[in-house]
Amino acid sequence: MARKKRSKRSNKGGLFKPPRHKDLARIVTFESVSDARKAAKKLKQMFKNAKSCERKLVIYRATQYAANRARAGAKNPKFSPQTKKKWREVAEVYEAAAEWMEKRYGTTCKTR
Repeated sequence: MARKKRSKRSNKGGLFKPPRHKDLARIVTFESVSDARKAAKKLKQMFKNAKSCERKLVIYRATQYAANRARAGAKNPKFSPQTKKKWREVAEVYEAAAEWMEKRYGTTCKTR
C-alpha cells in the first residue's frame, strides 16, 4: 500500500484559516474593543432575524470562534501587555455575545 506524501503544512487546521462564511467574516473584527462591540451587536441582530435554526447555529459558532481567536491572540508572547489586554477585552465582548446566543438558541431550537 502506497503512503501519502505529507505536505509541509499539517492538515489539522487550527484557528486561523480562510472563512467558510464570508458574510460573517466581514462583520467580525479585532481592530478595537469598540469595533468588536459593534460587530457583536450586528451579529446578535442577525441571530434574532435568522429564519432557520441552522443559520442561528452558524452565527453562534462564528461568534464563539471569534472569541476563541481573540483569546488565542491574548496569549501571543510577541504582543505587548497593552495589546494583550485589548485582545482579552475583545474576547470578553464576543464571549458575552456567544453566551447570549447560546441561551436564545436553546429556548427557540430543539437540540438533540
